[in-house]
Amino acid sequence: MNNDLSLSAQPREGWTMRRAWTAVLLAALLAHSPGLGLGFMADDFGMQLVMDGRLESASWKPWSLYDFGSFADAPLRSLENGAFPWWTDADWHVRFLRPLSSLSLWLDHALFGSSAIAGHLVSLVLFLLLLFAMRRLYARLGLGSVAALLAVLIFAVDSAALMPVGWIANRNSLLEALFAVLAVHAGLAALERPSPRRVAISLLLATLAVAAKESGLHVFLVLVFLFIRERRNASHARLFKIASAVCVAFALVYTLCYALAGFGSNALFYPMPWRSPLEFARRALAIFICAPLSAVSPFSADVLVLQPAWFWPVLGVALLLGLIVLRFVGLKVRHASSASFLLVWGALALLPQAGAPPSDRLMFTPMLAWSALIALYLTKTLGAASRAGTSAIERRVAWTVGATSIGLSAVFVAALGINLARGAGLMRGVTRDADVGPETLGVRHAFLMQVSPSALIALNPRAAWIFLGGSENVRLHPMQSGQRALSWTRISERRFALETRDDPFLSNPFESVFLTRRLLPSESRVWNCLGYSVRGTAEPDGALRRIEVELESSLDDPRWRFLVPREGRLTHRSPPAIGESFELPQSFKDPLLP
Repeated sequence: MNNDLSLSAQPREGWTMRRAWTAVLLAALLAHSPGLGLGFMADDFGMQLVMDGRLESASWKPWSLYDFGSFADAPLRSLENGAFPWWTDADWHVRFLRPLSSLSLWLDHALFGSSAIAGHLVSLVLFLLLLFAMRRLYARLGLGSVAALLAVLIFAVDSAALMPVGWIANRNSLLEALFAVLAVHAGLAALERPSPRRVAISLLLATLAVAAKESGLHVFLVLVFLFIRERRNASHARLFKIASAVCVAFALVYTLCYALAGFGSNALFYPMPWRSPLEFARRALAIFICAPLSAVSPFSADVLVLQPAWFWPVLGVALLLGLIVLRFVGLKVRHASSASFLLVWGALALLPQAGAPPSDRLMFTPMLAWSALIALYLTKTLGAASRAGTSAIERRVAWTVGATSIGLSAVFVAALGINLARGAGLMRGVTRDADVGPETLGVRHAFLMQVSPSALIALNPRAAWIFLGGSENVRLHPMQSGQRALSWTRISERRFALETRDDPFLSNPFESVFLTRRLLPSESRVWNCLGYSVRGTAEPDGALRRIEVELESSLDDPRWRFLVPREGRLTHRSPPAIGESFELPQSFKDPLLP
């Protein structure tokens, strides 16, 4: 990097720039304020129960809230309570090492108890601190006042920030981003005024990014990209060569120890590059194709997961439009001193997350760098000094990019935040008000035949149920993670069959959270659960379209509850008579929820 263009201190700002900075912060607050009403959802419930001491787990602890453990090590009580769906594979494990993020949430709980609004406010404050840190970083990179403010604004209203800021359990990404920015800023400071102490500070901050989230490991590689380009002084060059070697060694040793210690995942939902390299590469290709379009517009990569039938058409459109974006942006910023660094930083930030299903939130840390590239493009294309050498078509494209990456994105983020808060409230209500029968029945088993309005309800319904005040005597058993239309047939006194009328069982992306492999063609399996068993045979194409469930007592036992969505509530439906069938039409799916 050409450090002659870096700034060692920010210039004194005039009244106009101070007002502009205030406007940027207000825009960020307005865009993300709907998240204050989101409350708890999904992983939040289990984490709150762990910190309350009400959930038993061998690995899930207040200091390790992202280590969900393994099925083999799950306590018997968890299995009895139906903590895992019937299709969970015996070798399943999902274990993430995020001690800093865990301690942050534990501190929230120690200070504010189970207050969702307090957790959201803490995340919002951390987000504002991140924006301040980004502005300082962009100034040190030599972006200039206008470009730096524009970059912060683009990042602040990008849809990638919605979940890290709004979902409390996703604070890991927020902390990773904050320490990534601080580490890179410290690395630039070390380049300007070389000393072992400044280099050590940058490495320490990078370590904190890794402690927040494993993908923070990319920060060490970003520092290597910075340090290996130092050529001004032989003695300083040696310092940065040593620092680069330390960064590479840390990344290799960390990855090796992480894998050997059993961290990571073998679930199909989270393929690890050392376990499933081909699937990891396929997902990486998809998210990198979506990245250019996602960076400059509200286009959501989540549609690839929410609408699997649209996967290839959407990916094709994203590729075409993304190439157009790269053409115009690349030509304009290719000579900027920091352009190559920002491009590489964004790519390195995205790569370790690429195994997760395509999603906007994967773009959060890459946008730390790419929002600066977009700002450089806009100022170089639309700035007064550039107008003479810019064609009309280039200006129109730039105005379009500015409108979509700022105006349209801000409206989209606010609207999506409002809908997400509404959807989270609906999911809590559906779970809390489930028709599980009177307490006088004692232990009851409630089968969720369908879930509505989101598949998230089926991920860990018992944790949500207990946190929301439900009885400990209720066991919740999802039959599927979705809204499939079903034919429900009673075979005998204790057996019934479910046959899907649309997508096969175990094909929903969220069902793959608990799967480690797919069924082979014509393969038969029996899943034994406490109180019932499930038998299924895959068809010649490997699809599972029919399952048979056998209970330990008659279906007419009032302790068995069969729940279907009806008017915003999970309502009990009495089982059919022997030999008869019921048709359960597809239940409502909120198109903006997972």
